[in-house]
Amino acid sequence: MATIRIKRTSEYNNRIRDYKIFVDGQQVGTIANGETKDFPTTVGQHIVTAKIDWCSSPNISIELKENQTSNLKVGGFKYGQILMQ
Repeated sequence: MATIRIKRTSEYNNRIRDYKIFVDGQQVGTIANGETKDFPTTVGQHIVTAKIDWCSSPNISIELKENQTSNLKVGGFKYGQILMQ
């Protein structure tokens, strides 16, 4: 088993709305303003995306090994996209 850990920044706009988190095109959960959350997943290559309304982050490709945790940060809008790194 592997883990994707996502930290969402605290932002004034959108503070009452959750981002939807997708792994390989499937929604795996949501993340609230200022929250850090773990999403267990399988070992291997994955595509991670965050969405809110019509805006989404770029697709982030990660490779996970057994017992590995990948840390991502998401938040803010720039040019109509959510930033994820």
